[in-house]
Amino acid sequence: MTTNGQRELLSDIARDFYLGKKSVSELAKKYGISRYYISKYLDQALKEHLVTITIHSTAEQNTELEEQLQAAFPVNHIYVLKSGDNPAQADDVFFSFAAKVVQQVIRSSHIIGLTWGDTVYKLINHFNSVSRSDLTFTQFVGENMRYNSYAGSMRMVQKAAEKYDTTYHTISGPLYVLNDAARAAMLAEPSIAPTIDLARKMDTIICGIGTITAIQAIDTWKNNFRQIFAGINPDRIAGIVYGRPVSLDGHWLRPTVDKILGIPLEQVLTTPHRIAVIQNKFKTNAAVGTLRAGAFTDVIMDERVAVRIQKVLRDN
Repeated sequence: MTTNGQRELLSDIARDFYLGKKSVSELAKKYGISRYYISKYLDQALKEHLVTITIHSTAEQNTELEEQLQAAFPVNHIYVLKSGDNPAQADDVFFSFAAKVVQQVIRSSHIIGLTWGDTVYKLINHFNSVSRSDLTFTQFVGENMRYNSYAGSMRMVQKAAEKYDTTYHTISGPLYVLNDAARAAMLAEPSIAPTIDLARKMDTIICGIGTITAIQAIDTWKNNFRQIFAGINPDRIAGIVYGRPVSLDGHWLRPTVDKILGIPLEQVLTTPHRIAVIQNKFKTNAAVGTLRAGAFTDVIMDERVAVRIQKVLRDN
């Protein structure tokens, strides 16, 4: 029979896991208990009805829009979530749905590449905690230099690895390196080369999309913009994905020399699953350009974004 003290411990662990969204590893450290017993106590909390789980599914897909957009772009799957009646719950419903779709793909994945940004951060925050020792999260391009942001590149792989109680690899260098010799030398460094080798074997990428505004919001990139994107007309850039610019008509805008610290774009595009999550309606042109370019195999988007994409397709 469980004592009052044991029931209190089970309740505390369950509260931290289900409401505090702490990983099994974090709980093991907090309570000084092995991960095995944390998992066992969570199961016990359910059996003793200290935890009850009620699922109210408010996520509904717009299948008509999905079919229309899938016919317009070279993509395997497009998921369009209907906009709900309650704006206060919209974020939670959307990212819960997106997390469910992404975690289904992760089940059969082993090496997962992540980019950065608020969208990816919110997505990971809605992941259910799972223990997967055969899974690795990795960067495949350098750091976007938002070092003070919770949504920076390095923090993304760390956060995702915590959710899955597994390992991660990082690239300790910036997204763009202007000096060609320095970039080549960095890619061969023992601190970076293993991550690059791992990234070449990715089976899944999870990302958001960006705009030229996001790049120019970082002083280092803004001040060296012409060198990073040498030979590219900035007015043609509709979106940024994997650190690379894309035009509205779906062309990868290649600079004179690719300044990315990471794996080449051609290798990125051979990754079997490339999942984009798009919620920001102000990134509509970026979404159209990257979709036309074949940047993704799977896309999860909000209905408001999908409607705006349709308008762009009609007007162009």
